[in-house]
Amino acid sequence: MAKRVVVTPYDEAWVDDFKKIQGELSEALGKLALRIEHVGSTSVRGLSAKPIIDIDVVIKDMTIFDHVKEALAGTGYHHEGDLGIPGREAFKYEGKEHLRKHHLYVCPEDSPELRRHLKFREYLRSHPEAVEAYGRIKEEGAALYPDDMDKYIAHKAPVIQSIYEKMNRKESVRPEFDTIKTYEEFSKYYWYRDELIRICKAHGLKAPSGKIELNRVIEAYFSGEMIRPEKPAGATGAQSGHEKKKRAPKKATVTELTLETGLIECGFTFGPKFRDFFIKQTGVEKFKFNVDMVATAKAVKENGDDSFTLGDLLDIYYGKKTYATYDKSALQWNRFVHDFCADPATNGFHDRLKAAAALWKVVRDSDRKKEYSHELLEEYAECMRKFY
Repeated sequence: MAKRVVVTPYDEAWVDDFKKIQGELSEALGKLALRIEHVGSTSVRGLSAKPIIDIDVVIKDMTIFDHVKEALAGTGYHHEGDLGIPGREAFKYEGKEHLRKHHLYVCPEDSPELRRHLKFREYLRSHPEAVEAYGRIKEEGAALYPDDMDKYIAHKAPVIQSIYEKMNRKESVRPEFDTIKTYEEFSKYYWYRDELIRICKAHGLKAPSGKIELNRVIEAYFSGEMIRPEKPAGATGAQSGHEKKKRAPKKATVTELTLETGLIECGFTFGPKFRDFFIKQTGVEKFKFNVDMVATAKAVKENGDDSFTLGDLLDIYYGKKTYATYDKSALQWNRFVHDFCADPATNGFHDRLKAAAALWKVVRDSDRKKEYSHELLEEYAECMRKFY
């Protein structure tokens, strides 16, 4: 049975859920544990996540691991091995129905995997724009691929890769935007949506939410046309189209969903509650949000459009209305990793997703086509050896 992908908005209860688990582990391990860390997405305030608590138990070194394993076994945790990831030992459990579902790992304090977990957590905690981008891509992935964990992981991988690149301050072969002279040169390189928004804002240009619209603004910029942000309307507050003035988000107070319920009013997400609503409306038992629904929900929230209803979103599903169109070019990575994994020559990589991400970075930051080929793998065979 396929593992269902469920991503929910951040829940303050996750802090207490962690503390309850931490308390039981502390009691079982005593001084064997140097500390017990809450890691993963649920440890970052404001980040949408799968509602599963990730925990790293930090020990001095592996010389005491047998004692740790014995202590954990006494409270219902059983060792599974490192599951292919050196530097962390995984544990499954039984008889923990009173606790939030969680993943437990034991790491020596010099573990690279532990450092990676903590570094990623601390970066997100101090960079709200990264939290927003990462949360958004996870919600999109869960909406688009609710029954396919592999595709969900591939969908969010470019954002994760981007965060790691910023964390590590890696130099890119891609030139700085201000050194590029033409739109043709600009188009040779891959740009993330958030990068395009920052570029537009830095140059006093309109910064729409969609990547297609952002590229049009930048194309106009290179041709000498400056598309400026729309000025706020006067006292009447009226603006044309969907460029409505943003308002502070309202706290969701709706208890019963109808077609007249406002998208913002009900705190719409791509979670089970709203999927069940659309199952009832469409009669489609295995209902999936389509890509234009994802783009529209994002645009409605960014525009603060209180007039947009669940009925309007249903019309988007049926193709009766258009509000925002999903940027298909954003799926270049998905196609790349799909073709990479379909190549039998990549079967030998111990972590094919990491290997694909490394090769994708070469393509993304160059002026070559943004697609995978076996010839590409052969060309960079030497660089890829470290993934075997």
